[in-house]
Amino acid sequence: QHARRVRWYALPGLHTFDKSVFGANAPRFARINQPAVVDYALRFVNSPPDHWKTAPLPALPLEAPPLEVVPAWLQPLLAQVQDLIPCYQNSAAFGDRPGENELIVHYVVPLLRALGWPVEQIAVQWRCVDVCVFSKLPRVPENIRFLIEAKRLGAGVEGALDQALGYLRDLGVQRDVIVTDGIRYRLYAAQENFAPAGSMNLARLKHPALHMLKQIERSSLA
Repeated sequence: QHARRVRWYALPGLHTFDKSVFGANAPRFARINQPAVVDYALRFVNSPPDHWKTAPLPALPLEAPPLEVVPAWLQPLLAQVQDLIPCYQNSAAFGDRPGENELIVHYVVPLLRALGWPVEQIAVQWRCVDVCVFSKLPRVPENIRFLIEAKRLGAGVEGALDQALGYLRDLGVQRDVIVTDGIRYRLYAAQENFAPAGSMNLARLKHPALHMLKQIERSSLA
């Protein structure tokens, strides 16, 4: 949902701080208050060379076109998203935002059902996995088609990939992974060494979302 353009410049050498900078969370952009880190960053920014500060930025890529014709089976879920997202953002009127399990119930499972997956092939909290989708019964690791790792609404879902890969290692299989906060979805392909293979945002559905929907639709995987 959010982006900030940056200019990169390589550090002159490795630097080790006395303690962890980002803590236990997955690496991501975040506010840092540690005095030693702030001091190091400011001294670097204020030291020459400084040509990189004004170097031209490359052109932004063209934004994918919006999906103008929404499939009829998807319209009720998208209408629910449009109704509830403003409510979630108004904490004074709504209260605490929904947690992972609530998002799974209200968004993830309905999306899978709309894509043709029967309830018996959708397992929730199966062997620690948030949502596990099976190509057929019985529900054993060998029959997993893909798994879904859910995070709280607005979280950086990409950071959930490593957690999902850990589940796959424990299960002893290689399968596609979807990470989501209920509204935003990103697909990682097992056959492509878990490279990003599709994404969509139910609040701002773009044309490429059709490709991802097709990839996880049950009829296309039969």
